[in-house]
Amino acid sequence: MGISRDTTAVDGKLQRLDLSDATLHKSTDAFLFNYQIKADSILPQWAFYRCKVGEVILPRALHLIDSNAFREARIRRVVLPEKVSINEEAFTDCSDLEDICFPKTLGSLSSNAIVGCEKLQTVRMNSVLFISGGGSIRDCSNLRKIEINGTLGHIDGWQTFSQLPKLTEIVFNGPVLSTGGSKEWLSECPALQQITFNGPVLSTAFAGIADLPNFHNYVSLPNQVFLSNSEWVKGIPEQGPYTEETFKAFRQLQQSFEAFPDFRCEYQAFVTSAILKNLLAVSAILHDKAGLLKYGQLILESSPRKLYSLLCDSIFNDFAGQPDFDALKEKSRLFGDYIYILKTSPQYERSEQTQQAFTYAFDSPILKKVREELKLDSIAGNGDEISRIKRVMYWLHDAIPHDGSSSWPQCKYNALDLFRHAQENKREYNCRFLAEMLTDCYLALGYPARFITCESKEIGDSDCHVIVMVWSKTLNKWVWMDPSFAAYVTDENGTLLHPGEVRERLIDGRPLVLNPDANWNHKSKQTKEEYIDRYMAKNLYTIQSHLTNRPEIENEENFYQDVITLIGKGVTYKGGGRTTSDDQYFWQAPNLP
Repeated sequence: MGISRDTTAVDGKLQRLDLSDATLHKSTDAFLFNYQIKADSILPQWAFYRCKVGEVILPRALHLIDSNAFREARIRRVVLPEKVSINEEAFTDCSDLEDICFPKTLGSLSSNAIVGCEKLQTVRMNSVLFISGGGSIRDCSNLRKIEINGTLGHIDGWQTFSQLPKLTEIVFNGPVLSTGGSKEWLSECPALQQITFNGPVLSTAFAGIADLPNFHNYVSLPNQVFLSNSEWVKGIPEQGPYTEETFKAFRQLQQSFEAFPDFRCEYQAFVTSAILKNLLAVSAILHDKAGLLKYGQLILESSPRKLYSLLCDSIFNDFAGQPDFDALKEKSRLFGDYIYILKTSPQYERSEQTQQAFTYAFDSPILKKVREELKLDSIAGNGDEISRIKRVMYWLHDAIPHDGSSSWPQCKYNALDLFRHAQENKREYNCRFLAEMLTDCYLALGYPARFITCESKEIGDSDCHVIVMVWSKTLNKWVWMDPSFAAYVTDENGTLLHPGEVRERLIDGRPLVLNPDANWNHKSKQTKEEYIDRYMAKNLYTIQSHLTNRPEIENEENFYQDVITLIGKGVTYKGGGRTTSDDQYFWQAPNLP
């Protein structure tokens, strides 16, 4: 086929290879480099590397075309089988590729799936379950049109199509269940003029697109876009009133998506969740209780903590009081009603055993340097202790933006080095590093402080939050300070609270007040309902702290030996370090000179 096992080029004469009825067999023998056929349903990596076959028809039994399968292949046409998914870089630098014959239903198109195919002029897909962001179609210099003619489950919203200098049009001819969205969902497509939706769109976050000089607008047929981002859909309400035509369009969405094989798409759990969420909403709007219960049960199985908040929406009010709906909602409450989860969680239990005390390294030379070079005394200013504590927190909040998905910094984890690294690289930090910095600042000023990791009940939930508790001599207690959201919490009398007190008040229903200027990067205001009742109620199930509180402790290889996590009696905790159910021990006052 134009290449030998050791990648030496040979004269290939095969023009057409029809593998539609072929079966791949697992083998321990390498066909190229060290690559083997490992499954009968996966076209392996490098399978057609630099091959010169003109046309390839792939086996019907394939479910996945793996990474680099067609890298630098000199094929002109490829026929894909039903239900197949395409992995990253599967079609990379296929310089002669003119035609990809897509199946009736494509599973997924991954990031960088089609890259550097310079003879491609049109990409026509039919039904697709999921199109990834991150350049799923990228750097195809002559591509002029992308067209999707069937149902689209979900298309991601960040640089999904990029580096396509001649692309003029994107057309969605069938129903679209949901989209991601940002002003960078397309990148480096200077010739693009129009994006057209000719079918119903249930949910979209697409908005105006940055840096497209020839782009005119999105175009949609009347009454075709629902629950949408009104920034671009002018004149169409975000919700109802729904007409008979609207209901028909919803039914079309539901039925067309039901036609997807294995629509739960287990290899893309977060996409599955988004799709099922919208099908649940469609079922409610159509008063289809059977559909509602079906999709609700699937969400309960795949992402249970999301279902409760969905079922609390007003569109489900007509189903309240019906036993099967109420039973589903009650099941979901065990995962998604975070205050209820705290109320029903195992209680703490005091212990008579002597345990290791928490320590605070006020005399660290690093902290002295932090105090001097960051000019913390000037930042804290004069005045009472609480005002000084707040000023330092606000200063850090303003100095370094929060980004929960940012990479871990390549520097020493002390406030000074982290500050310099952020300034030099113009970067953000996640909540952990902002909290570590604020802890160092408080310690440098002589205030005992700990950064604490607050986690949910759900094992594997990566959406934890790290905040700071700092000791107030004035109040003789710990107080909550969160530099990510410039947030602190008080009781009804304005007295600052610590995380344990906030947790207790959530459980017994006493008032909690969030400072009115709490915000995220000065872009969005935080509310008590969203920040305390939902986000932090979820994340106050277990609370973790270091026993030794000093700079750079998390630079150390075995730092988890120094952590201790407060859990309810009998709770299974699968994280590192030690655990305790003695809340009095965990919140002990610092031993001050």
